[in-house]
Amino acid sequence: METRMGREVAGVEGLYSHVALAVEQEIADSLQSRWLRFAASERALEGAISHCPTIRS
Repeated sequence: METRMGREVAGVEGLYSHVALAVEQEIADSLQSRWLRFAASERALEGAISHCPTIRS
C-alpha cells in the first residue's frame, strides 16, 4: 500500500502485506457494492421518469 502512495517505509517491507491485501479487497468489495446500488437506483429513476408524462416532456 505504501508503494502505491509513493512512500517507502524502511524496515517493514512485507511485514504488513498480508493485511494490506485483505484491506484492499474489502475496499474493492465495498466500492463495487456501492456502485451496483447506485446503478440500480439510477435505472429505477430513469424508469420512473420515462413513465411520467409531466417530467418526460
